[in-house]
Amino acid sequence: MPKKAKLPYITDRRIVVPFIVLQCQAYRSLSPKARALMTLLQMYWFNNKPTDMGVRQAAEYLNISIGTAGKAFAELEHAKFITVDSFSYRNISKGINLTKSYILNWMPYEFKPPSCKFLTEHEMSKVSFGKSKIK
Repeated sequence: MPKKAKLPYITDRRIVVPFIVLQCQAYRSLSPKARALMTLLQMYWFNNKPTDMGVRQAAEYLNISIGTAGKAFAELEHAKFITVDSFSYRNISKGINLTKSYILNWMPYEFKPPSCKFLTEHEMSKVSFGKSKIK
């Protein structure tokens, strides 16, 4: 039997979203653009630091307008999927331009379980990480 050729478009990095996130009421009420933005934010996620993402960068990647990308960020923030860690900062004279930093509430952060702030109390009772339940 011949050995299967490795497909060039499959890499080792994967985007994994838990079923509890996909089945929760908050996720189902999101717009398609906000769901796509969640995937984009997760592409740049690291466990030990917040995710930096600008509205223009998101708009360019998702092929939407800057205003629509801003609305998608606001929708995710309002639904508590993301939390702002630090706000953007710009100083033209010193050449400093920093984007907003976000903490993704459905992903682990600083080697702790996800906060899952977007879940209702009933949905949160079904969540367990390892052997302990979240209270």
